[in-house]
This record gives sequence, structure tokens and C-alpha cells, in this order.
Amino acid sequence: MLLSPLIQARKRATASSADLDFASGLMFAFGADCTAEVRVEAHSVCLAAALGALSTPGTLRLPLPSGKLIAVRRGWVVEAGDWLYGALVAPRDVPLNQATQALYGELFSLVQDRNLYRVWNYVPGINQLTDGLENYRHFSVGRSMAFQAAYSDNATARMSAASAVGAVEGGPLALAFIAGRHPVQHIENPHQVPAWQYPERYGPRPPSFARATTVQTPAGMAWFISGTASIKGSETLHPGAIIPQMELTLDNLRALSAKMNLGAMLDRGATGVGARRHVQVYLRHAHDFSVARTFLEQNFLSAHDQVLYLHAPICRADLEFEMECTYLPEQR
Repeated sequence: MLLSPLIQARKRATASSADLDFASGLMFAFGADCTAEVRVEAHSVCLAAALGALSTPGTLRLPLPSGKLIAVRRGWVVEAGDWLYGALVAPRDVPLNQATQALYGELFSLVQDRNLYRVWNYVPGINQLTDGLENYRHFSVGRSMAFQAAYSDNATARMSAASAVGAVEGGPLALAFIAGRHPVQHIENPHQVPAWQYPERYGPRPPSFARATTVQTPAGMAWFISGTASIKGSETLHPGAIIPQMELTLDNLRALSAKMNLGAMLDRGATGVGARRHVQVYLRHAHDFSVARTFLEQNFLSAHDQVLYLHAPICRADLEFEMECTYLPEQR
């Protein structure tokens, strides 16, 4: 089964061909019958990735403002006032680091003077080796070079929350993103080395993302927690042990929550009636699903959360578990 980040659009009855359609939010759909190529079906962009849903329903919808859906060279974007969101796919006929640099260059040309809020990356064969280097590290080289080319010495200040999980081996690199003109703050975890300061043993260039991003919107603060796992400093702890990895992951989320002034566990203002956190959980091994679901229901989740459990290749081969969390206040 495949993961497909989709920009779900609804037809506006009076839309002309120049206006195209209006989109109603960013939808992540799992188990759809997708290829590894971008395509438009009922005005949706389909991006294949090597993940399968372990829970139902197999969708997670982020409630973003409606806006004009526009075709661009590598996919589609939605312009919705101060918001911009969309999905892009890289060509498959170039090395991964070059494809990554080109795709991020395209992203930055679309974002222009806006701030990045969140990026979801889908990296083909993420843990496989190409020319002696793991594909995630090839991806990190290209992403870092694109940030440097676009923002020079200010690159680290422009790095938002992000995640990277495995796409179909041999398929294209793909990403989904949210950006806008609202004020942002990119947050680091005091228990972890910033990813962009990782030592060289993690690759020729370090990953380019922040641990979290907060956005001050007119409707209230939105926040985006990056893919978070069992890492302290820069080291993976508890390899092969799912429960200790989940425990350390929650410790990292508690540290972020305290730094962001979001309560004991990302729960200040986000768990009442009408509020909803959007959680994606990535498991390297499908047989860990029941253990992970029980653990998170007892230690993190509330009745109002929207959560998906996914069978997923994760960016480090020694990680069994990763999770991310998003909160978007209703935009009026």
C-alpha cells in the first residue's frame, strides 16, 4: 500500500479555465492506487511513497484555508491569502542529490518572501546505499545546497519543521509543504543537537530542518512538530527496542512542549472540544502497531486527536519509531 499526499480540490461551479479550482485543504491519503509519478485526478496531485496505513480511516486532513489551485512545473500549489501550500515531484533521471537541490530550488522560487512552516519529504529507497552513501544522506546534501544557494548565511534561520520518510525505491523524490507570510519561530530541542549542526559522521552535509515551528496566524497560534524519535544529542538511543524508543521520543516532545509553552505534553489549548491535534506515527515494523497504539493512547493521545499509524521506512536505519504532530486553529 502506498502513501499519497494529495491536494484535495473541490470544483467551483463558476470557475473559468483561468481560475482553475479552489482547494479545501491538504490531505494525506494512505493505500490509494498511485504510481510514482505526479498526476491529476479530480484535481488532486498524487505522490507515491513506500508506506502503508496500519489504522483506518487511511486519511489525515489538515484544515487549511481554501484558495486558488494552480498548476506549476513540478506539481500544484494553492494560494490562499497569506497561505501557500502544495506538493511537488522531482524528475527521476538525475542523481538524488541533484534532484533534491532542483526540487528545493523550485520550492523556494514558489515560496519567495514567505516563510516555510512545514515540509514533508518522501525519499526513494531512503535507507538504501547509492555509490556507497545512504540515500537519505544524498538527499541531505541536495537540500543543504539548495538552502545555501537560496539564503546564503541566513539559511539556518529559514529552516522549518520537516520530516523525511521512505518513498518507493526507484521512484521520484516528492514533497508536500505549507508556507505563508505570518510571523514564525523555529524551535530547537534543548536535549538534542540542532540537525543542521550534526557532525560529519551523519553525512557530508547535515540535515536542514528545525525541530518545530510556531506560526502566529490571525486565528491563533499554529504549530508543527517535526518527525521526532529516540535521539539524544545527535545519537540514536535504544536501537531495536520499540518501547524505550517511544519513551525517549515522548521525553523529547515534553522538552519541546515546555520550550514552546504548550503545557506538559503539547496539550495547552489543543485538546478541548473543537480542537484537534493531527498526529502521524511511523513504525518500521508493522508488528509493533498494537504496542505503539496502546502506549500512545496511555501516554500521549486524547480523544480529540486525529492519528494515523503508518508502516514506514524511517530516515535512520536504527530507528524503530518516529512521530510528528500538527495543530492548526480554525482559520476564519
